[in-house]
Amino acid sequence: MANLSEVAIDESKLSDLSEVTATQSEILTPIEQAKTFITLVCFDRFEKPHKKLDGALAIPYDLDSVKSFGDVEENILSRTLPEQWGMIKLGHICYQTSKTMKADHYDLKSDGAIIAFISEIKCKKNLQLCVYQEND
Repeated sequence: MANLSEVAIDESKLSDLSEVTATQSEILTPIEQAKTFITLVCFDRFEKPHKKLDGALAIPYDLDSVKSFGDVEENILSRTLPEQWGMIKLGHICYQTSKTMKADHYDLKSDGAIIAFISEIKCKKNLQLCVYQEND
């Protein structure tokens, strides 16, 4: 059996590893791998129609444990959001059942919204969550 101090390392192979990087929000635990991923996008709320800003995140959700607006908001706020979004408006999260420019934004704080959101995500795979840029 070789002594670890005697093992030769081919340094030319190490350069391949320099391109492998991941942020904390990109590394998935086995529990996150079993969850449903929902795309989060950000809109400039002052432009009509709303202008979608660059960047998006795929956020894992355990749909059986989402019971309130706070569950959705907490998961979003625990992520590192794209810098180009700037500050987001807290307490205002919507969802869209389509990714088209004129798709309706359904407020997650309205009555029955969380139940409707969970039902929609189980039926449609192109649903996305929306947050809004805070004015500076």
